[in-house]
Amino acid sequence: MTFPRIFQSGRTALLWLLCCALPVSGLRAAAVPLAGIETDPHSKVDMRVTTAFKELTPTGFATLQIYVHNSSGQARSWLFHFDSSGGGEDRYQSSRQITVPDNAEQTFEVLVPLLAGDSQNFYSSLSINVSGYGLAGTSSSLSSNSSSGSTTDYLLMSTSLYTRSWGPLEKACSDRGTELIGSEFDPNYLPTDWRGYLGVGTMLITDTEFHDLDPVLRNAIHEWVLQGGSLVICSTTQHQPGDFGYHDEHPGYGHLKLVQWDGRELDAGVAMPLILARDHSVAANVSNGYNTRWSLAGAIGKLQFNGTFIMLFVVCFGLVIGPMNLFRFAKSGQRHKLFWTTPAISIAGSIVLALVIYLQDGLGGTGKRMTLVQLVTGENDAIVTQEQISRTGLLISSGFKTEDKVFISPIYNLPASTSAEWVGVKNQSRTYNQDGNSES
Repeated sequence: MTFPRIFQSGRTALLWLLCCALPVSGLRAAAVPLAGIETDPHSKVDMRVTTAFKELTPTGFATLQIYVHNSSGQARSWLFHFDSSGGGEDRYQSSRQITVPDNAEQTFEVLVPLLAGDSQNFYSSLSINVSGYGLAGTSSSLSSNSSSGSTTDYLLMSTSLYTRSWGPLEKACSDRGTELIGSEFDPNYLPTDWRGYLGVGTMLITDTEFHDLDPVLRNAIHEWVLQGGSLVICSTTQHQPGDFGYHDEHPGYGHLKLVQWDGRELDAGVAMPLILARDHSVAANVSNGYNTRWSLAGAIGKLQFNGTFIMLFVVCFGLVIGPMNLFRFAKSGQRHKLFWTTPAISIAGSIVLALVIYLQDGLGGTGKRMTLVQLVTGENDAIVTQEQISRTGLLISSGFKTEDKVFISPIYNLPASTSAEWVGVKNQSRTYNQDGNSES
């Protein structure tokens, strides 16, 4: 895997982060408004929710801008709840609360983690629900490009290029049996955080647009490129990488390509190799990069499951909480004791089971990790890529906190153990939750 600032993956399928909201001075309403979330005209509150890209990326984060003008007479708060799915039963739920003082207007940039699909279904959808004061509409949704066949990595193309070049490029991809997926973008309304580009494979932008970018936006793109992004800059004149702040055409794990064009339609013959050569997107890496031969998985050994003990425990627990409880602890004439003997037996059984897990597997867990640190030539940056796998024992809590800007992805295609199939959890859906910096 060669993609992140910090990229971590766990055998226990722990999650993506981080849904954060940062106040942004001034109004930065994105080019694509979301319908369905609106305020009552009499509430004296104006709220608009917009997105940086019309189509969701297949993984990474969705970038939303939430603009609020509050003149209702007091400070107001709203709770946004996000529910992301990747085409299967698994879900990623996250939430964010924003507060705006009276007689104030603020715009928040919110990064919402997306749950990607598997290798056959790079599809993501996002539902948005908000609760709070003065709302007339409380829900909206977004989805990614849907395809049942071969697709390109997600392509971003600036509006000035999109108008004339997207159609011919889409046809050229179709002629090769590949669907072009992606979105146009307005350079003025791009994400200010590099994590907003994680699901993007290639970005096409003109040299003039790139030079005119706000330094914060240009820095976010730069960090994305260092971590594996492919940036294509189209120009009518000759340029060198140094003209755009890059040491060479291979910064970090990414790629920079300078393409000459006539200022009108981009030559599909030139653009096609740049798009189709991309075969290491985040979605593809997570879905296809791990299998039974993943060396890190072998380092912690095969999971063992004591089916005999579990069966004996279930039988004994059933006998105690059933016949013994009914005919000895709360026998005829003393049935009222069932109200405390039943929960007492249940608690005792849980303690016994937890004690057995503790004696067999210990407290917490054990695991292995592989970390790769790349020092970028000509840059004051280091790229940290980390893979990790763990086997847990008795867990007091399934959550954790982080203060870093990270991208964490669960691994989908690790084979289920025979024991997991035996207890019937192979097809059980999983839900990942995020609240601020806390994950579970």
